[in-house]
Amino acid sequence: WRTGSTLSLLDGVPVSIKDDFKTDFGYQCRIGNNFIPEICSLMENSNVVEKLCDAGAVIIGVTNMPEFGCSSIGTNLNTNYQTPCNPHNTEYFTGGSSSGAASSVAAGLCPVAIAGDGGGSGRVPASFCGLVSLKPTKGLVEETGSYPAMISPSCFSPITASVLDTAIVMDVLCNGNYFDPSN
Repeated sequence: WRTGSTLSLLDGVPVSIKDDFKTDFGYQCRIGNNFIPEICSLMENSNVVEKLCDAGAVIIGVTNMPEFGCSSIGTNLNTNYQTPCNPHNTEYFTGGSSSGAASSVAAGLCPVAIAGDGGGSGRVPASFCGLVSLKPTKGLVEETGSYPAMISPSCFSPITASVLDTAIVMDVLCNGNYFDPSN
């Protein structure tokens, strides 16, 4: 804002981050646990989160998830923290391990959430909450600092209210480069 120009279309946009991405922004990566797993101390900071911040996005917090992301279509029961409610009807599930991320967008807390998706963990909660998500091709955006990306075919998954918003997030994270064989 000092220069009178925006950094990107995400400049100033509030974004929530699933609890399995490591950041240096005052939020501890707990992967849905009530302790800080040792694996988080071994992870690098999430470059997805860093790219969002470099684009001017404002990280407003981390979102709830089941322990170690062990639920793709279930109820996301978490004995350590409250289970996120579906903002459209609190009697309905939010689904999947990215339930807190989808709930934060559906409740209007932020227009963008960064989730993880391996077997539907981002897409299922988005659909349960009337939102849009996609699972990008693994490697499309280099990923460091996220728990599922370290151990599985999981990758980050943006959750937004529209296809256009999802495309904007993807454009920022891919830097306009949609195929980089080095990733």
